[in-house]
Amino acid sequence: MGRKYRISRFEIRKVQRGYSMVELLVALLMAGIVTSAVYNLFIVQSHSQWLQDQIAEMQANARVAMERIGYDVRMAGFGMIAGHQVGYSDLAGMTDPIIGTDGGTGNPDQITVYYAPHAASDCYVPDLTLFGAMPASSSEAKVTEDLNVPPQNVWNDGFNCGGVPFSGQSPFVPFKAIIICDEQHGGCNPPKADVVIITTVQIVGGEDRLQNRPYGTFENKILNSFPPGSTIKFFGESNFNGYSYRVDWTDPLHPKLLRYTSGAGGAADVFAENIEDIQLVYITNTGTEYSGTGALTVADIRAVRVTVLARTAQEDKDLKLKTAANNTRPALENHNGSGIHDGYHRRVLSSVVQVRNF
Repeated sequence: MGRKYRISRFEIRKVQRGYSMVELLVALLMAGIVTSAVYNLFIVQSHSQWLQDQIAEMQANARVAMERIGYDVRMAGFGMIAGHQVGYSDLAGMTDPIIGTDGGTGNPDQITVYYAPHAASDCYVPDLTLFGAMPASSSEAKVTEDLNVPPQNVWNDGFNCGGVPFSGQSPFVPFKAIIICDEQHGGCNPPKADVVIITTVQIVGGEDRLQNRPYGTFENKILNSFPPGSTIKFFGESNFNGYSYRVDWTDPLHPKLLRYTSGAGGAADVFAENIEDIQLVYITNTGTEYSGTGALTVADIRAVRVTVLARTAQEDKDLKLKTAANNTRPALENHNGSGIHDGYHRRVLSSVVQVRNF
């Protein structure tokens, strides 16, 4: 019995001893090392995730900007006179389908494009042909087509475009038309075009005519200033596109690509965030390259090289501390680089877009 008692006392004394100070210090040291390693791993992983999110967003912005600018450049001139000029809205005279402004060595470039998109089925209005020369004082244009017979009868009976009714006889709804004269239609070289208002369609003794008046306040916008054979087309701004692109540096921390609708004077939308630069080079039929369209004949353009520079929304602190890396906004085409080190990651996308409609 005494032997069992001694074992019991030994076991109780063993439990009551606890850990020594050295053991506690070693345990704390090991716990600190493990905690520090876990924390550092967490910091690295968090920074990596943050950076990947920033880069993914940057690349998406660059792709969106490149794809949309490329699409509009590719469509430039579609459905327009001779593929390269048209009278548009309140603009006097003729407007080129591509207007490129060179930003020079210190600024991004700008571009404006015009084109007529594929018309919706309810916007289909067939073309007419000017029959003969009219007296200078006349505002009645005789056409070769029979406006009682489909599909040309819609000029007289009425039609819808984008849910808006035009023409018709109860009462007649005036609408815009564009008259075009080029080498194939009327024999004009260089081609010309004007916008008029069709106020009435007259069918008198088999001679079908369009009553018209000038559009806006500009002179000579009447059909009798065009030769026989000229083409008359329905013209609605709802199915005629004009877009302008430029980089806005109003907020230096968040440069953005703006897209103006209805040409250079339209409303602006933020199209892509954190776009630092767009550069455009116009390549002609002789292979000559221009940085803007002011010094060339737009009809000679065969391709446009589009370059987009995007950056992350925020600076990478680690990259900014690496001053030896000399991370700066790079030079693109004829636009100089910034020469100022920062922590932004950047991507450059470049593509040569063929101009199809010139």
